[in-house]
Amino acid sequence: MSALDEQPDTYPWRAAPSHLMTRRQLRAADLAPGGADPVALMVREPTGRKRRRMWAYLFDSRTAAPKRTATPAQLNAVEKAVRGRKLRAAQRRGLAEADLTQPGDPGPAWNTTHKEETPMSDTTSHLSPNDQKNAELAAIGADTAALAAHGLVDPATAALVTAAINGEDLAGRDFATEYEFGVDARTVHERAAALETELNTAHRGQDATEIATAREALLEHLHLYRSEVDNDRWSVYYSRLDHRDGPEPVGHGQRLARLHVLVAVNRARDERERRDARLATAAGRGASKEDLDLARVAARTGAEARMAQIPWSNPDACSMMLGEALTWREESPLAAERADQLIASYAASWGVIVDPVTGSVRIDPGHDAPARQEYAEAAAVWAREQAAVGALAAAPLSPAGKAAVEDALQRWSGEGVDPQEPWTHIDAQDERRARLAADLDAAKLSESDRAVVDFTVDYLRGDVRDLDLLDTPVLVDPGVEARGRIGALLAYYADQAVSAQTVAEELVVMSPADQETVRAIGRAIKAGEKPELDPWPGYVDREELLDEILTYAIDAEEQHMEADFLVEEDYEHDQIGVSDEIGERILRMALARENLRAIAVEGKGLAPIERAQLTAVLDDIDIGVISRKAHLPEMMWADERTKADLDRLRSGDQAAQVKSQFTESMTRQVEGSGAQPSEKAASAVRASVGALGDTLFNVAYGMTEGVAQAREEFIAQRTEFGHHLVRAGVGADSMGAIRADIDTTARQAGVLGQAAHQRSNQWQARTEQIVTQRNDSLAQQQAAASGRGSRGARASKSTGSDRGKPTSTHAPARNPAVAGRRQLHTPEVGR
Repeated sequence: MSALDEQPDTYPWRAAPSHLMTRRQLRAADLAPGGADPVALMVREPTGRKRRRMWAYLFDSRTAAPKRTATPAQLNAVEKAVRGRKLRAAQRRGLAEADLTQPGDPGPAWNTTHKEETPMSDTTSHLSPNDQKNAELAAIGADTAALAAHGLVDPATAALVTAAINGEDLAGRDFATEYEFGVDARTVHERAAALETELNTAHRGQDATEIATAREALLEHLHLYRSEVDNDRWSVYYSRLDHRDGPEPVGHGQRLARLHVLVAVNRARDERERRDARLATAAGRGASKEDLDLARVAARTGAEARMAQIPWSNPDACSMMLGEALTWREESPLAAERADQLIASYAASWGVIVDPVTGSVRIDPGHDAPARQEYAEAAAVWAREQAAVGALAAAPLSPAGKAAVEDALQRWSGEGVDPQEPWTHIDAQDERRARLAADLDAAKLSESDRAVVDFTVDYLRGDVRDLDLLDTPVLVDPGVEARGRIGALLAYYADQAVSAQTVAEELVVMSPADQETVRAIGRAIKAGEKPELDPWPGYVDREELLDEILTYAIDAEEQHMEADFLVEEDYEHDQIGVSDEIGERILRMALARENLRAIAVEGKGLAPIERAQLTAVLDDIDIGVISRKAHLPEMMWADERTKADLDRLRSGDQAAQVKSQFTESMTRQVEGSGAQPSEKAASAVRASVGALGDTLFNVAYGMTEGVAQAREEFIAQRTEFGHHLVRAGVGADSMGAIRADIDTTARQAGVLGQAAHQRSNQWQARTEQIVTQRNDSLAQQQAAASGRGSRGARASKSTGSDRGKPTSTHAPARNPAVAGRRQLHTPEVGR
């Protein structure tokens, strides 16, 4: 190293001048660095299979000091210390000092033996220590090769011995030693700890790029110095390193499939261990072999009963079945068959390879998971479109328009998804919907037929944003919808949680016969009896069912995050799903999925279009199209109550937007006025703006009660706001602009509120008209059945068969809003 350089000279591996030596070479030459610093470095860059960068410090042998030789006194001290330590060790084992000094034959290896007057090898070697070591290693390698050639040593052991002789591990990485490569174990550990701290800091910052960079730096360091730091402290990271050579799962489907398979494999291993432990415990307590065999057969028979049919439409149930099949595959032909079928399905569908013997799980590098995911999502879109086509084929369209609708729908959905370009079907959804609208315009359908087609298509597409729900057809009888809720309502009434008036308000949409059934139960409850509270078991409570769907969607979102976590974070794979929330969630989702599927098929009171919607939503959740509850369709059900609630929510969204824009405008204008208010004055301004915003929201939402009080509150709030602005130091010009903005927003809120109130009245009138038409129809049917044509039998009882099917009628004509029915708004609030 020159005097002007701060870094030592660097030479390629084994290309340094002869006078520059490593520590090991100096020792072999009976020399030592003598406290001198290294003068150069010898570096081997990663090449080929040797991916590890190595270096060695070089010392100048010309200036090296002779290796120090121990003095006789030092040798005597060492001998005494060793003898004392041996004596103490012998005493702990019950040996006396005399036993250690007793003469005896140490063995023929220490003697020069003869065979037929020919001297044999002895312990004296004329080779240098390095040459002697190399000769011994060469002899070991030759012996190992000979034994392997004759089948006396298995190939794995032979490969391990050969790798060790070559100074490598089985992965082709050279062993490193502190003296040869200048590696200090303590320094390596400290550097690893520092890199782990940087990784934890990056995780707290939640920056994906920083996390990936810090993780890669730590893993590379641990990979480079594995021989120095490979212990339990870093086992989690080395577990991840051992999986780095194989591809990681990508996309929702493949990651979820890998999670399901890992849980199945781990649960199978854990269940086998638990089962064997239970049998061993029972045997230890004196259970006979016959009893143990009977218990084992009973458990296997129960498992085989659960494996009678593979639930292909239930991914979590498939994971549960795979775990059970792997548990019993060695004892049950059916379990072995189911395991093979499921393993083949995971491999073909998502490229997740399972070894049922070793329990290893890996990803097929040749599987195109992104393409498979795109096809699954496109197929889900096409399935929704086909559901709409099927629903409209059974819809009561006029004969003149039915053929034109069928042709337009065929052009809209096409023949299927192109496996080579599945994304084109997804990307062209809006374009194809616009083309369908143009085809329907050209067909000149009647207004009622067009409403049926538009609603069916958009409802099953999961997008009803452009529809006026007041113009949609009636697909569910309000009385049938109420049947699903009435059981829970009667239970609340029995517990005195709701009043009789509340129950009566819910009965108005039901048929006279159904109302009488509910009233009879109410009278029995009032009399202290305990009647059956659900007169129509099996009918779907749409609110309760929606809660179940939301719970399933939330679990699916959590499961998706767990599948991503296994890829992005370091985690022990052999414990996943055994005793954690992951395994419990899979079981919970499997049961919930089956229950929801059964409701979609057998639940009473659902319209066919609603069954199709529920099935499509479950499929979308499973493949990741719906990855969180916020992605659920805006309108899950097609009944009138759901439509009215959604329409009301839309009015609420408009009102919330008015409030948000008002708050932002006021804040911006006050800050731009140049005023410098105190914290107390600024807080008062903010509170006043919030109060005004709340009042404007209520007005825009279409409030129907307390209008006069709201008007008085608005005037008082506006006046108080002006006082707060004066105290805050806002100028007259700015206050004038703020006042004008308040009045403009108030008028806008008034217009929206009036429209919202009118729509609320229209929904009430629409429901009343539907119920009246329904009751008239039932009365006519009852009169015809009894041989009387009079319509005076409106209040007669209806049979269950009359009411079991949902109605499908056109949207009732809207009743025009009565002008001036209520004066909701004044000039101060807005017209």
